[in-house]
Amino acid sequence: MRDFIYLDERLVDQYLAQVEDGLYDDERERQGNTTSRGLEAAMRAGPAHAGAKRSKDSVTDIDRVRRQTPESRFNRLVEHLNLTRVDDSTSQVYGLLNARAMVEVECYVDVPTIARVLAQGPELAGLADIATSIGETVDDDTAEMIQGITAIASRSEGSVIATGESREGEPRFVFKLARPGIRVALDDLEGEAVVIGTVLKKWPEGESHPLVNVPGLSLLSRDERRRMAREKGNEPQDPSMTLPGPGVTLNVLAIFR
Repeated sequence: MRDFIYLDERLVDQYLAQVEDGLYDDERERQGNTTSRGLEAAMRAGPAHAGAKRSKDSVTDIDRVRRQTPESRFNRLVEHLNLTRVDDSTSQVYGLLNARAMVEVECYVDVPTIARVLAQGPELAGLADIATSIGETVDDDTAEMIQGITAIASRSEGSVIATGESREGEPRFVFKLARPGIRVALDDLEGEAVVIGTVLKKWPEGESHPLVNVPGLSLLSRDERRRMAREKGNEPQDPSMTLPGPGVTLNVLAIFR
């Protein structure tokens, strides 16, 4: 049994409609039962013996309508998928995975600090407004930082960036989780879990990217990406906000335990 902590219902339906030539919401099931009841009378007259048997058949029909749920549709979809499995015993993961491959990864899911901050972008903007309204001074650097975080958070539409690590020394997986699909609190996302998704991009060892701008998954506008690329060589990178290669970006269908 799967305990889903994330499920992208839109993506599940999109894939399932392709492999099953459409979707159905429910299915009807009929079960029939037939029973026989008999009455036997015996009549004895001297050496003669005569028997008579009467029977009556009873038919019971049971109709059931089985409603399809997001979970049942996912279970049907998985039966059609050719999944590449990755766990803590899998080696040479980077070379094993190609773009568009469907993978099933057993890993430790983590939500980095910057991802948590971005998830609280609107709240941060509100705090700045409250501080100003009560006469507290917000310096220019802090105001600019809050403005940048709020802008990125608004573009992400509440999505949360998370990472998954199957084994030390192997590529780290990175994925963006759409807010409607998250079924638990952010703290409860963290921990050992199974992630199923599609490989979008890979980047090799020796190459690093900011968490908000990894290949195949960017929360920045084109101008911001260009500015970040220009400044990349001039400013030291914050290890807490960057992901060193090798890395793999996923488009996630589901996470469960």
